[in-house]
Amino acid sequence: MKVRNYTAIIFIFSICCHTYSQDFPISGDEVASMKSFDEGVTAFMKKWSVPGGQVAVCKDGRLVYSRGFGYGDLNGKEPVTTTNLFRIASVSKSITGVAIMKLIEEKKLSLDDKAFLILDDLTPLPGKKVDPRLYDITIRMLLEHVAGWTIEAGDRQVKFLRIAADAFGLPRPADQKTIIRYAIGDTLDLPPGTKYVYSNFGYNILGRVIEKVTGKTYEKYVQEDILKIAGITDMKIAKTRLTQRHINEVMYKGLPEMEPVWSVLDNEELQVAYPYGGDYFIEVMDSHGGWLSNAEDLVRFVTSVDTKTKRPHILKEETVELMLAEPLVKSQNPDDYYAKGWDYEPKTDSWWHAGALYGTSSFIFRFGNGVSIALVFNYLPMMQLGEYFGEMKNKLVPEALKGVTSWPEFDKFSDN
Repeated sequence: MKVRNYTAIIFIFSICCHTYSQDFPISGDEVASMKSFDEGVTAFMKKWSVPGGQVAVCKDGRLVYSRGFGYGDLNGKEPVTTTNLFRIASVSKSITGVAIMKLIEEKKLSLDDKAFLILDDLTPLPGKKVDPRLYDITIRMLLEHVAGWTIEAGDRQVKFLRIAADAFGLPRPADQKTIIRYAIGDTLDLPPGTKYVYSNFGYNILGRVIEKVTGKTYEKYVQEDILKIAGITDMKIAKTRLTQRHINEVMYKGLPEMEPVWSVLDNEELQVAYPYGGDYFIEVMDSHGGWLSNAEDLVRFVTSVDTKTKRPHILKEETVELMLAEPLVKSQNPDDYYAKGWDYEPKTDSWWHAGALYGTSSFIFRFGNGVSIALVFNYLPMMQLGEYFGEMKNKLVPEALKGVTSWPEFDKFSDN
């Protein structure tokens, strides 16, 4: 199983009991038969100098392991618990994908609907002409990252924060719709439906489709119509400013050697650490990278999408099959492909997504053998991205799973 878009493993910690090494706290109930996770996560975090994280593991829909590791602040004073919230970055795309599939299941959308016929209220800058191919872009193309945009010239969700706001005479940073309005005045990079190119911008558009179809904000629709089904009540969209950090949210370790940097926020003559406005504005990343969660809620979500569990199901079985069906255009990986909000490996019936932003890294897995795992951390070694996520996926997770001596019979979900 390969991971293309390093987007997310999630680590979760429990409050019930605390195990302390000399300088590294572990919170949550100890599970003797799963000690390999304690050892593997601790070694991984120490090697990469990760301050804190969470890991949650389900077996056949039962929560059997949930622990917190290290510290949620950057001063080594607040141990992570299983309830702390973390930015989950691009794991948010899986949530958006499921939300779109729910609307398709309810016949409020179809995969072949044209996105910009739905978003007919979004107009470009005066004097700019829309590339007519824009109206060929379907919901399916956006879900599968084949809508026709590349990232060689930069991520539109980042580079247009100031440019789009200035062009429309609006306060910086630009909001989601303003970024789209500015972008649609450009020529598409590729004919729609011809090449896979991972696109944050495409998932911004999907978030606006959800809003137009449902009449709710993206966040409200997902909370009320998707997450609530799974029993999730604490997930929310993150805030960029450190001063607006949510209650129970961890702090994020940036890149001290490259900080401080000038804030992207308008009218703020200040320099900040990267995670707090140095390069991106997380509020406008809602549908592609904006969610806060803990690891337990992430596996709640995954196991409620998986219709093979006895958990409450968000989607019907046939909708999940459609979600994971082969895309219009495959990437170059022979064994897996990006379906609709998930990387999918047909041979093992496994899906996953990773998430990466300055200051945060996450990963969620749903394996075909009934195991689901979420990991989240408050650090990302940006300059060693491939090696870091590669070790997480190819060593940490498989070795921890291999070391499980027996699967517990209890279900921590029933305790909550």
